[in-house]
Amino acid sequence: MNRREFLKVSAAAAAGVTGYSRIMPRVLAASGLGANDQIRVGFIGAGRRARHLMLHEGLANHARIVAIADCFEPRCHEAAEPLEADGKSKVSKYQDYRKMLEREKLDAVFVVTTTHARTLVAIHAMQAGLDVYAEKPICLTVAEGRTLVKAARKYDRLGDACPGPGAICVEHGRHGSGRGVAGRAGARG
Repeated sequence: MNRREFLKVSAAAAAGVTGYSRIMPRVLAASGLGANDQIRVGFIGAGRRARHLMLHEGLANHARIVAIADCFEPRCHEAAEPLEADGKSKVSKYQDYRKMLEREKLDAVFVVTTTHARTLVAIHAMQAGLDVYAEKPICLTVAEGRTLVKAARKYDRLGDACPGPGAICVEHGRHGSGRGVAGRAGARG
């Protein structure tokens, strides 16, 4: 097993129930990163769940969190503190996620916002050329799910959601179709 395969396998193992296993291999392949390079990710949303993903899901072993955006700016600073504790890491903080998408050179984003905002934020990230992992539910309606699938296909980006019943719109695009965002967009990790 070479280092690249090891990184893919360890990313999948660290993923558990999250979307890392689909996003990480695709980002590595698309970015031309070497086995020793780290993926640059941003977080949109910096609440309790986002901080858990940042610190406790093994993300730091495979990627570098370089930017955080949250409409409540003090939350960005709170989320960045443990990431910057080593004195070596610098995390950019944004109150407007669109500025983060414009200014930062990211490989992927994690969308961990309030439920009603996730679909639009995920589409904006795909328009910026980024793969997206979003918390469930990524959409509130079947129509939003279809729009998200169209965006993933149009921009050739991978959209992934934490699995579970709340992710039905993304997991299936529409109830019962059996083809999710990754399959319909033709982007597999």
